[in-house]
Parts: sequence; structure tokens; C-alpha cells
Amino acid sequence: MPFARRRSRAGFSLIEALVVLAIGGMAMMLVFGIGARATETGFRLGRTALAAADDAVSTESYRALIEGLVLAPGNAVPATYRLEPVYVAETFVTGDAVLSRGTACAPAGPVRGLRLEIQPVEGGGSQLACSRAGSDDAVILLTSDEAMTFSVSFDAQTWLTGWTNDIELPVATGEDVLVMTEQKLWVRLTDETGEVDVLGMASSGRPANYYVREQFNLS
Repeated sequence: MPFARRRSRAGFSLIEALVVLAIGGMAMMLVFGIGARATETGFRLGRTALAAADDAVSTESYRALIEGLVLAPGNAVPATYRLEPVYVAETFVTGDAVLSRGTACAPAGPVRGLRLEIQPVEGGGSQLACSRAGSDDAVILLTSDEAMTFSVSFDAQTWLTGWTNDIELPVATGEDVLVMTEQKLWVRLTDETGEVDVLGMASSGRPANYYVREQFNLS
């Protein structure tokens, strides 16, 4: 009796197909799950990077505005040189400035009546806005904190809640000559949480420059 050949089986059985589909489904779930998490992580990192960039721009804008303030030297009256006095209070800073680079507040160059002001935001929080004489406010910083304040220092160690160089000096007679000195002023923006703590320094420059202005009537 001839030997009967066993017929070879082709394809998968139902159980094998179900097992393959189950494994494939789990693999797809794993891939899509990783992809979704990666996408979420990417968006989160992107938002963090944008926030960091915004903070960096805000910080540099603040420093540029403070460093641009034009101070008269110590023992000099600002009006003598046609300068607006600098005022620093807990919620605002004003004065004339010469900006080394443009900001949201003003282009580079002389700026009359520069003003930085801390303003409350509807719904909570506060913002730092800047303006110049005759212009609208431009917001350069937003924060959820409601207690932002300015403070000033002459040594970056001892801080005062306010200062101005709008003073009247006694008339110098005889040997009572008031010697002008270089004026340096640190202006700090801070809040109670420590999230905003930005430092900028304004300077009058060398007093000799002002003596030259007086000598040649350049004021």
C-alpha cells in the first residue's frame, strides 16, 4: 500500500492569528503611548524654552532701561544740565535716559521722561510697564505676584525704598565749594517670593565730563 503523503499546512490557525494580533496591538499601543508622551514632553519643553526666552528678554530690557538713566553727579542739581531728576519709589522709576539699544519702550538714543511703573493686573498679579513722554505704556514683564517693588542702593548691599536727586544745594561761597562726585545707583526689582529679582545700575559717568559742559556752556 503506497505511503500517503501528509498534506502540508499553510497559513495560521485562528488562535495563532489572534496571538499575533494581540502582540501587534500591544506593540502599537506601546509605540503610540511613547509617541504621545514624547509629543507632550516636546510641547512642555517648548513652552519652558519660550518662557525662559521671554524672561531673558524682560530681564535684559529692564537692565537696558535702568542703565540708560542719566544721573547728574553727586552734589550737582540735574536742572543745571537740563536733566529731569531721577525719582525711584516702590512702584515707579522716572528720569531722562539714553538707551544703548532699543526696547519695547523706546528706540536706542535719548529718551525724555522715561517711566517704569508696576501696575496691578485685573484678576490678580502685576506687570511692569514702561513709557516715555507722550507715549502709551508697553508691558515688558508679567508676574502672578502682586507685591513687586523697586528699591535702590549705592553699594548693592543696603537697600532703600525710595530716592531722588531732585535737590536744592546751598550756594557755595568762599571755600565752601561742593565737589561733584560720580554717582552710581543700583535699582532692584523684586517680589516677596524671590521669583523676580533683577538688578540694574545707573551711573552719572565721570564728573569731569560735566565740568567740560559747564566750561563750554554745553548744558
